[in-house]
Amino acid sequence: MYVIRDTFRLKFGMFKEAAASMRSAAQSGVFNPADFKMYADFTGDSYRLILESRFDTLSEYENRMLGEMQKQSWKDWYQQFKPNIESSHREILRELNWA
Repeated sequence: MYVIRDTFRLKFGMFKEAAASMRSAAQSGVFNPADFKMYADFTGDSYRLILESRFDTLSEYENRMLGEMQKQSWKDWYQQFKPNIESSHREILRELNWA
């Protein structure tokens, strides 16, 4: 199992806009909200919006990303979302089994 975390460091004062943009995209079907969790982090240097999703394989993740990024609705939404972002990074974590 792989856990993917996309962390967006938001521009000062842009949290409301970024969160509203994510909700709007989910409600309009740009992506499925059941596929990930969304977190808000108000600590540290600035506001962060974190998306976390889980995939059985990395190829499943790659296929999902490629499929979504090809859609015109995703491209249009992303152009509207980008101005809220100062920077971002992605973590790809492999879940380890203790047994």
